[in-house]
Amino acid sequence: MSGPNGAPRDITSWFVGQLLANGKIANGKRPGIGSALIGLGGILVDKGLTLRWFKNQVQNGGPWDFKNNALKGDKTAGILFAGTHYRYDMPGNFHYGYVGTMAGFSASTLESAAGYAQLKAGTSKPDYWCTSFDDPEDNAYVRLGIALADSKGLSITAADVDAVLKKFKHTTCGKPDRFMQVVIDQLF
Repeated sequence: MSGPNGAPRDITSWFVGQLLANGKIANGKRPGIGSALIGLGGILVDKGLTLRWFKNQVQNGGPWDFKNNALKGDKTAGILFAGTHYRYDMPGNFHYGYVGTMAGFSASTLESAAGYAQLKAGTSKPDYWCTSFDDPEDNAYVRLGIALADSKGLSITAADVDAVLKKFKHTTCGKPDRFMQVVIDQLF
């Protein structure tokens, strides 16, 4: 839902609230000491259950799929966070990285899963090879969400989020090596 006269709407307070609330929920889903005491089997089962739960939260149409739910009406105008304009899908990608990290997933797991989802949806491109086949801009925001979780945990403010977002850098994939070109040729 755009702001007045189709202008981007400010989601600063709402978005920080989502990061904090969902980060706490995700942190509570981390495989715990109980599964470690059971042994490797318990850890793997616990991690698998957490991964399935997380996928259900963030998948297309899931409760944390902001671009198709809470921000669906903001596609054209985009959104504002702390006075800066962003595409309407930035919050979902940033949230995915932040909350996924709070759930205990590594950066490589989160980035690979995002690329897999993009491939499965048929929206990936060969040029995305260096970002696990995820859209490079989406990947950059996922990485920034991961960075915030790693540096601040659950103690975040709007200023913290804004400072991390200001570090955005678009990734451009260069020419792949021969091995990666074979992979790309098989995928596309």
